[in-house]
Amino acid sequence: MTRANSFVLFDYDGVLVDTLPRYIHVATKIAERFGNGSQITKDVVRSNWGGGWQNFYGRVLGVPEEKMTAATAYYRELQHDNAPPPLFEGIETAVKKLAESYKLFIITASNIKNVRNVLGSHKLESFFEDIFCQESLPNVRKGDPRFFLIPMQKWGVVPNRTVSIGDTIDEIVMGEKASVKTIACAWGWQSTELLEQTHPDALISSPNQLVETVSKLLPKNEL
Repeated sequence: MTRANSFVLFDYDGVLVDTLPRYIHVATKIAERFGNGSQITKDVVRSNWGGGWQNFYGRVLGVPEEKMTAATAYYRELQHDNAPPPLFEGIETAVKKLAESYKLFIITASNIKNVRNVLGSHKLESFFEDIFCQESLPNVRKGDPRFFLIPMQKWGVVPNRTVSIGDTIDEIVMGEKASVKTIACAWGWQSTELLEQTHPDALISSPNQLVETVSKLLPKNEL
């Protein structure tokens, strides 16, 4: 039986698509050109991510505020130079199964054109009702509940019938502040230890657990 009035909000990077290896490469180049020249590693990202990409650029990469716009443009330029990043194993199956019972949306700080291109290349975009990206809220950073609340209002998403799926503390905090159930994904950009500190409603280690976990978290009276 479908749940036409129940909703699932997905993050993009680190949940659907394995973009971290590419981000590490790009972030190192940004630090070299605009910041402190740091060599970025997976551990650096997983231990320091939070407060939006802007905070990471400034605090970790050493990019000054006056160079943020140029650094962002450079990031997008480097993104277009490569083949689409891969989906996480099991995500395609999970998304298609969830789309049979829920309305799916994406809320991400990534560039809308890049997100659509990547999902299109994997033939996955059609399973989502809509995609909301940073360009629509240029002055609101991840972690701010408005990053969730504004698109939720636009889509008519009801908090007590909604589950959000994210891989960083920003997504979990936003979900909690927006009064939606939260699922933390340990396969993404943040360490399990940091995710546990935000007390998500569920913490899972594989996309293969998504369908069952979402089903458990949404209210039974919405069946």
